[in-house]
Amino acid sequence: MLNGVSVTILCMPFPELEPGSEECARKLALLHDIKTAMSELMDIHNREMQALIAEDFTRAEDFSILLQSARSRKAELIELYREHVTNHGC
Repeated sequence: MLNGVSVTILCMPFPELEPGSEECARKLALLHDIKTAMSELMDIHNREMQALIAEDFTRAEDFSILLQSARSRKAELIELYREHVTNHGC
């Protein structure tokens, strides 16, 4: 509850990776990093939404910078993953 308003922001759960699976270790590490990057992105969005509900517009530029950085990191990791899977064949 924030300023008398119930806030629910949904995020799809990420599937858990099976321990001991025969997946490539680098592939699994990249998937973990992508999961972390996406979680951080959602956290920034959640904090931005809380600020908006609280009518705190003083941090709008900060959120914009944080979101840009987080999106860039996520895109970089996805590209690394794509390159790895394509080149490694896993």
